[in-house]
Amino acid sequence: MSAEEIIQKIKYRFNTLQMSYSMEGELAQILRYLLVNGVDAEAFFAEFMAEERSSEEPIRKNEAKVLLGRFRERAVRLTGIGTPVSRTGSEEHGKTVIAWVEEDIKDDPIAKALIARADKVEYIKHYKDVFNAKGHDFKAEKRGGSFIVAKNRDTLIYPGAPFCQSFGNEHFYYASCVKNCLFDCDYCFLQGLYPCGYPVYFVNLKEYFDELDELLKKIPVYLCISYDTDLLAMEPMLHYVEKWVSYAQSRAQLKIEIRTKSGNYSVFDSFSKLRKDDSTENYNNIVFAWTISPKEVSNFAEIGLPEVGKRLRALKAAKAAGFPVRLCFDPMIYHPEWKKSYSDLFERVFGEIAASEVEDVSVGVFRISNKLLKRMRDTNKSSPITQFPYITENGACHYGELSSEMVGYAIEELKKYMPVEKIYAWQGN
Repeated sequence: MSAEEIIQKIKYRFNTLQMSYSMEGELAQILRYLLVNGVDAEAFFAEFMAEERSSEEPIRKNEAKVLLGRFRERAVRLTGIGTPVSRTGSEEHGKTVIAWVEEDIKDDPIAKALIARADKVEYIKHYKDVFNAKGHDFKAEKRGGSFIVAKNRDTLIYPGAPFCQSFGNEHFYYASCVKNCLFDCDYCFLQGLYPCGYPVYFVNLKEYFDELDELLKKIPVYLCISYDTDLLAMEPMLHYVEKWVSYAQSRAQLKIEIRTKSGNYSVFDSFSKLRKDDSTENYNNIVFAWTISPKEVSNFAEIGLPEVGKRLRALKAAKAAGFPVRLCFDPMIYHPEWKKSYSDLFERVFGEIAASEVEDVSVGVFRISNKLLKRMRDTNKSSPITQFPYITENGACHYGELSSEMVGYAIEELKKYMPVEKIYAWQGN
């Protein structure tokens, strides 16, 4: 039974309950969240109403709004919510790997190397003819292995998004030389941002560097280059991180963050050979940042990703090669045992990595715009993360008051290991 069908039964059974159209939408989302967690949503609501309201008097909209808030709170805090069955594996074996390649860049060396990885090649005029076509299945395309090779003809360097952290840098920008990611996380905003799950590899990296050089003539730039993908995980295939490292060393006005969940530690031996001198000073403007999640989140939300130990091994390799490193406990994902989950994670991480070795850390709850969340819910109907009944505040959908509780708790726990000035937090406001 769907949430909409349950609402109709609720309206019939509790015919004195008056709700606006928007309130019905909020109730439907709470019911969906209960349903994906295996809860009898109709019975759960009936039990709630029996405890909250014994009178037969009509429940006006104002009172109904208060009741709806309490019902949401009970649904969210219910023991067992947010613990779905673990899933593993992110590839569909035996599929024909197709490369869609723009005709005018087919002789590019990067394009040729990528084409060699495909079973079948189809030439196209523009990547958006495939990427923006109707009828995509985002999750299936993520698993299939096919991809698109193109030239990015749009703006290459963008101002940073308000839901992302700038780490105190005034001029915050990002660049996407690859669209989409090899990894498949339930909380990933890309499933709401893009209609298509195929990765798009842009081969015109020099044009990114040229556009960035023009910007650097005007202002110092903090640039994130791995938000819409995971470049380090793709490094054996693309070698883009190596090119960015080489480029960044001679740009004193530039600071780059390369965010990742990869366990790819071996590449840092080759990066160390790119140094222009024997010191590590010329690597201080290239920060590698690892997103780390507790096992309770990884087990159901990060399909096929390296576990914490492998990510930390790669972080240690980056540090040994002379790069500053950052830890990102972001996004924090709610589940019933989130306090123990995150405190255990911090204890493990800082049992392996000295806090003094880390540039800084970031914490923040899951947050996203209304528009992207709607698409995520349509793309991933069975996930407790996408179906969670979030609160919208200042343009961001997040956990509401729970956001401050979660981030506040994380900060207090992290202060056991490092000074507060090295902790950057996004708290939903």
